[in-house]
Amino acid sequence: MGGDLAPEATVEGAALAARDFGIEVVLVGDRRVVERELARNHAAILPITIVHASEVVSMSEEPVEAVLAKPNSSLHVGYEMLKRGEGDAFLSAGNSGATAMAAMVILGNLAGVDRPAMALPVPSGRDHALLIDGGINVEVKAFNLVEFAVMGTAYARHVSGIIRPRVGILSDGAEGFNGNDLTRSAAVTLRAMAPDINYIGNITGRDINRGTADVVVTDGFSGNIVLKIMEGFGSFMARELREFLGAGLRGKLAYLLVHKRVSALQQRLDTSELGGAPLLGVNGVAMIAHGSSNARTIRNAIRTSAGEALVRQVNTEIVELMCKIPPGARPAIRPAGERIGALFNLLRERLVRMEAAPSK
Repeated sequence: MGGDLAPEATVEGAALAARDFGIEVVLVGDRRVVERELARNHAAILPITIVHASEVVSMSEEPVEAVLAKPNSSLHVGYEMLKRGEGDAFLSAGNSGATAMAAMVILGNLAGVDRPAMALPVPSGRDHALLIDGGINVEVKAFNLVEFAVMGTAYARHVSGIIRPRVGILSDGAEGFNGNDLTRSAAVTLRAMAPDINYIGNITGRDINRGTADVVVTDGFSGNIVLKIMEGFGSFMARELREFLGAGLRGKLAYLLVHKRVSALQQRLDTSELGGAPLLGVNGVAMIAHGSSNARTIRNAIRTSAGEALVRQVNTEIVELMCKIPPGARPAIRPAGERIGALFNLLRERLVRMEAAPSK
């Protein structure tokens, strides 16, 4: 039910995935609305079922309050199904903050993990690099950058098949003295974790697409800016190429010579081809798709989610690598459920006071 183009794009994408890949899909949301959209997509014979959820978390809601105030939302219902083993992966194109918060509350964090993070593939060299965090954790500590490196290493090893993923911290310069106290402190810990973590040092923004690192570690604020710049430049380049290759006889002749390479490049830069991004660090397979996902993006995100059985192996290695972080770099971490539960109690008390307050 979440996403800028939901529910039309979500249901159409689910129908495409079920039809093209034979994937069994469970759509969680308002039954009446979902049934109407399925009928429009002629999905009666497809392996799609509906589970009703009476509440919806909108894109503009504050994540913590939305998760607290709407226990019957499609997020809650879907994650509870996943926790009970009634699904293999959960995908949402809705409010990413609420999607991540609900995962932490319902599924819980992996042992030793303080902050789950979103890992997104970005064009790099001949393939893709993994950018982590892509927008979940706006403010972080040095330990969080270390655990992002751990998560990215495990994911790149098992999903991308890279035996010793090269890990770099995004900074304002490649030299060791660049960066800030946060990145320099994380770098000291990552160097101490060799050979389990193949830390190569700082990398700059221009190194991301050069293939310098397989895992690019940064905070969610900077990571989201990087992603938005790449998306904007991809659209800009595609538009400029269309105008150039479509102008005049020379442009049309050039198009005949290079259109296959240009199409391949556009496909690599097209975020709809990648679909969803895993939320690493939670006890389950949670995938987050872009809020503006169209039907094709949802289709591909479902395909990606269905192939994320490997994430279970990733989760096992994350727990093993977290144990190898030097004790001096590991802060005292309260269990995620305890920390979030305390926050929820404070919010619940505030909501009760607001409801009890006399209206003016």
